[in-house]
Amino acid sequence: MSADVAELPGAREARENQHLSILGLALRTLSARVYQWTTLGLVAGAWGYTLMEPAPWRIVAAVLFTLLTHVPTWAWTREKGGRHAEAS
Repeated sequence: MSADVAELPGAREARENQHLSILGLALRTLSARVYQWTTLGLVAGAWGYTLMEPAPWRIVAAVLFTLLTHVPTWAWTREKGGRHAEAS
């Protein structure tokens, strides 16, 4: 029966647009997660290097690196509506 019924004009384009919007949402979510995990790994590495031989300048550098790389990801995910936005 469905083979005999003609498709409404624009129905195919609407389905394609819906698929593209779902794909876009998935890619934005994955990019946010990859960004967070990458910065977390870099910060952990910086602190690990700092703890091997703690010196005041290394500690300052690790703190600045954390503040300039990982902390902005929290604000970015809140702005984008990530999982941290629900906890606030």
